[in-house]
Amino acid sequence: MKKKLINVLALFALLGTMHSCEWFDGLVNITFETDYVDIDFTVNPNTAGEHELAEKVLQSDIEQQIEEHGGNAVNLDEIRVYDATLSIETEGVTFDAFNWVEVYISAEGAEEILIGTATITETGLLSVDLDITEEDLSDIIDAESYNVRIVGSLAEELVAAVDMLLRIRYQVVV
Repeated sequence: MKKKLINVLALFALLGTMHSCEWFDGLVNITFETDYVDIDFTVNPNTAGEHELAEKVLQSDIEQQIEEHGGNAVNLDEIRVYDATLSIETEGVTFDAFNWVEVYISAEGAEEILIGTATITETGLLSVDLDITEEDLSDIIDAESYNVRIVGSLAEELVAAVDMLLRIRYQVVV
């Protein structure tokens, strides 16, 4: 009995030592959804047709979020968009003037990637959920900063500025 207890204690000690080793970190995957990234922007008045609606540079905090979830950024496997919503924040305005919107993301040294689209077919909408792509964004979101670019098509002239909010949440695997 005493020998079994010593073997069990030795096993726990070995597992504890392995857990503190960096190579052990790579054996267990951690998957989590990030906090929402809120991107506010203003679409300026414009004529009907295709236009770049906005472009923003964002600072990445992905390494901090990985550490908060018990992971190590060195072991980053993939980052994908989990969900994304585009909302109009200007009172009394809807998506009626828009045909469609597309959201792209890029970083220095990485190609721009389409991450979501929405085709506006209903009237009176105040927000739209984007149809998201399955692209791995690790090289972009792991950069110190990255760009989000929003393009769209106006069905009619936009006569006044419209404030909008893009909310994106990512799924991370380390």
